[in-house]
Amino acid sequence: MLPLLTGGTRAVFLLLMVLSLWASINNVIPLSVIFVALAPLSIYAAAKNRSLPTVVFAVLVVFTYFIISTLLYWPESFLEPDFYRRDANVFVSFMPILICGTLMIRVDLEKLVRLFVIWASLANIVLMGIFFLTGGTIFFHEEGIYHFLFESHNAAGGCLSIICSLSLGIYFGGRKSGFWLILNLTNLVGLVLTISRGSALAMIASIFVVLVMKERFAKTMVALTAASIISVLVYSYPLWIQTGRPNGFNDVGAVEGLASRDANVIDRALYLWPRATDLFLSSPFVGTGFGSFDDQPYHLEGIPGVFSYNVPDVPSFTAAHAHNSYLHILAETGLLGLALFIWMLHEIRKSIESFESRSIRLGLALAFWVAVYASFTEHRLVTPSQMLTFMLVFGLSLASHRFSKTYARHNALREAIAFAPALPAR
Repeated sequence: MLPLLTGGTRAVFLLLMVLSLWASINNVIPLSVIFVALAPLSIYAAAKNRSLPTVVFAVLVVFTYFIISTLLYWPESFLEPDFYRRDANVFVSFMPILICGTLMIRVDLEKLVRLFVIWASLANIVLMGIFFLTGGTIFFHEEGIYHFLFESHNAAGGCLSIICSLSLGIYFGGRKSGFWLILNLTNLVGLVLTISRGSALAMIASIFVVLVMKERFAKTMVALTAASIISVLVYSYPLWIQTGRPNGFNDVGAVEGLASRDANVIDRALYLWPRATDLFLSSPFVGTGFGSFDDQPYHLEGIPGVFSYNVPDVPSFTAAHAHNSYLHILAETGLLGLALFIWMLHEIRKSIESFESRSIRLGLALAFWVAVYASFTEHRLVTPSQMLTFMLVFGLSLASHRFSKTYARHNALREAIAFAPALPAR
């Protein structure tokens, strides 16, 4: 029998998970990570499982590979709090799968998600009202840009894109009422107001893939998007080499006369993506070390083009990432790291398809493709501002699904025994 949470244990588990979920709409007060306190429970529960869901095993493999890469690269990173906040936020973002996927729990998931979306949407409506009146929110102010409850407008866009996904899932999953239509519209307006172009474009792509195309040709569309990034690099990487491998605008003095948004696009295409590509080509199989992308100046040792590791004077734990999750993972962990990560994403998508509730399936599918597409221009696949809300709902769905599946099997067995013909007496 799988570990079933009941009584007080169930109440504490749901309290911490729901509190983390409700707090995931901000990074002002870091309550969204309180679920990490349940990690010891997952270790105990894992030992009680005869087998683990494939998605849980995939996450364990990815975590193990990243941990080994860190131990080989800079083992002292595990002692630095900023490591988990910046370079290793993947461990926080995907931990709900390990915590929830090792057990089962009875929960009205549709109601739980509806209440969360109502809470998040009302918070968004109030903060948008403040933004229209004052030009900022309670905590953040940037001229003409809505920050919701996040320091970064891109983080706000990432979070709102997941809230939009869940609310659209509820609407198209069966609750086509005026109330839910209004919530959907206000959430989409909030997303647009963040001026997070990567999030907005990913939301459009996700709606097209899930609601219009019903996920037909989904892999083809992702491949075409990846091909467009590669075509940019075919032009920009040789140019970056010719100009002396600059780190960014500051090295070449090219920011004058450019709007900040245009500068961001050019910075990605001409500097950050080529730099990540260069690290990948230096060590294509296992990368230059987990967390190495922002550890400059680079001192690569090993066999160039085969196996090279960065040997920094002092590591940096910053948000200076490659603004493309796939290139960032390739740079730090190589083809092996990216292949494992894509396998994990594939198992997450397969698990979503198995969930009973149509609204949950739709909402999580939209959130999944938003994360996939946003990660072509941002480092969104591991960022808690975008992934934590998604993963908390996914984790709870996984635990609820295991409960439903197990007890449906037991009920079917009981019914079969009850209706079985009595054995003749001897």
